[in-house]
Amino acid sequence: MSTYTTNRNYEKPAHGDYPGTWEQWVATILDAIDADIVDASIFTTGNLPIARMPTGGTWNLSSILSFAGTIEIANIGTFKYIGAWNNNFRITNYNGKIMIGNNVKFDASGNIVSDYYGTTNPSGIGFLSQTSTGSALWSIIRKDPAADTYEYDLYGIGGNVGLRTSTEFGSGVGVLSLLNATTNPSGILTNAALFYASGGEMYVYDAGGTATLISPHAPEIPAEITPSKKFPAVSYEENKIMGVRRWIAKCKAYELIEELAKKAGLLGVDESIIKIETITPQDPDEVEVQKKQQWKQQWKEKNKVKKVVDKADAFEEYTKEVEDKDSIVDTKVQYELDLDAGDVKQVEVPAYKKVTVTKKRLKDGVVFDANTGEFHKMVHPDDAEVEVAANANAKEWKLPIWVKENAIANIKAMSK
Repeated sequence: MSTYTTNRNYEKPAHGDYPGTWEQWVATILDAIDADIVDASIFTTGNLPIARMPTGGTWNLSSILSFAGTIEIANIGTFKYIGAWNNNFRITNYNGKIMIGNNVKFDASGNIVSDYYGTTNPSGIGFLSQTSTGSALWSIIRKDPAADTYEYDLYGIGGNVGLRTSTEFGSGVGVLSLLNATTNPSGILTNAALFYASGGEMYVYDAGGTATLISPHAPEIPAEITPSKKFPAVSYEENKIMGVRRWIAKCKAYELIEELAKKAGLLGVDESIIKIETITPQDPDEVEVQKKQQWKQQWKEKNKVKKVVDKADAFEEYTKEVEDKDSIVDTKVQYELDLDAGDVKQVEVPAYKKVTVTKKRLKDGVVFDANTGEFHKMVHPDDAEVEVAANANAKEWKLPIWVKENAIANIKAMSK
């Protein structure tokens, strides 16, 4: 009676089996072994098949796995993956982006538009993307599952780094930008200090509980403070522990010190502790137009909402050039690295006919939710709604009145 091998279930005939047909059995079993064990060296074209593991099985390597060429990862839908893809760590290629994280989709601009499975992501998970267009764009992004929104925790583009912003760089290159803090610091620090932005101004907050303005434009200058007309720099500090705050018209104080020093003979007529030069001022109205537009873009992005998209509107057709593996038109020379021999080999490989095929893909910004079977897209407020919001929050983008007045005065002075 025949028995069978453990792994591949090959038949092991008993003594006396297959009388007169032994050669047929041998041919059958050799064909089965040949199909299961394939040496890559026999292939001049095509691919080397690797046996599929049973469900739940794994491949275990007892030595280092090395590649002389590249690894091509098969698509899962429109994505390419290394590792798991359902709420586990993965490296994914999508539309030229590299994503590291859980259940994430990016649009064609490299921006995250939704998680791939709806609202299943926990908060605090980071992601990284990079475009293939040479724009050196990357981002670490956090999702707030309660609000179903995303925040750019850190964003880099064009040589700049933005904390919670991807646009506010003031036409600079090689700059660090901080978006206004959602909540200004007020708690207790130990062995630490903070930088943060509030009202478009830069602050530091120390372990002693003092918040100090380090840019020269204090918010809401009290009426009794008289800034310098030449350069109205006013500093601001507050200490929530002591319960005090103060403003100092620094440039005005320097002017008074200089005036008193000259009267006291401590400074010569031609000596000074302050030097102010006039440079070409910007049109304050044009500056406010730019600031308003930037504010509108930020508000529009912050207030986008997820909406269901009909299946008919979720897809678009596109054409792609592919190789027809059934049509060899020529051969081409390639080179392979033989690590064992320490040599380079020249090999001929087939050149396949190029054909154009039409395929379908999700429209930019549309994502599929595998939990609900629905298609979603993040939709921004319309222009009219954005304009109403901008006008209602004008103090957030309008120039301080003293900056505007001085700019106008300097423009008039230089036009004479």
